[in-house]
Amino acid sequence: MELPDRFAAGLEFDLVADTLADPTRRSIFRHISAAIRPQSAAEVAEAFRIHRTVARSHLERLVESGLLCSRPHRQARKGGRPPKIYYPSEQRIDLQMPARQYEILSGLLVEALSCFGDAAGVMLREVGLEFGRRLAQQAGDGWEARLGVMAESGAGVELIRPDAEHLDLVVRNCLFREISHKADGLICGLDHAIFEGLLGGTDGEILTLEEAERRTPAKDICRLRFRLRKPGREGPGHQDSA
Repeated sequence: MELPDRFAAGLEFDLVADTLADPTRRSIFRHISAAIRPQSAAEVAEAFRIHRTVARSHLERLVESGLLCSRPHRQARKGGRPPKIYYPSEQRIDLQMPARQYEILSGLLVEALSCFGDAAGVMLREVGLEFGRRLAQQAGDGWEARLGVMAESGAGVELIRPDAEHLDLVVRNCLFREISHKADGLICGLDHAIFEGLLGGTDGEILTLEEAERRTPAKDICRLRFRLRKPGREGPGHQDSA
């Protein structure tokens, strides 16, 4: 396993120092990173009580630096140029003094676990469920509050409610992206279990994973569909697609 480039780490430090030196821009970056869905310049302007042009200038600077991404708003009204919405990029920047190589250690642990076959998947699922439940206790009730915990940890999660029986999550910036290639089945199973434990029991509903569309090299987004049902109501069993 290769060690990270120390020179590249120095460039990351300069990038962060330059782009986030402005306190307003720094606050906007935190706001976008913690949001559970992409934000428009108008929403950012309203949140910070600044002119929309000023908000857009800060957002575009964050995009140029690679800290944010943007795309046209799909649900924008017809006619005219669709407004952009902004969301965290996949770029990871770790600033630690001194540097600590947790990614290397976690990758080696995953490689070792993969030798245990199905037992490793069962164990990681239980770990993920328990970790998700503990996060839920810290966050309190409500979908947004619980997903906010994941946003604070660095994950970009967009919540969609297509109907009364389903909950869809669009996951960008997966927390385990750097080590997922070591054993993607194990890592995806752990990640799915964390969301199950985190969101299960909200409003008295039971959550089970129904579908999972994994990220690919060409499409760095995961889509998870969970089925919701009230306790005592018959429903499909858990299908672990990992």
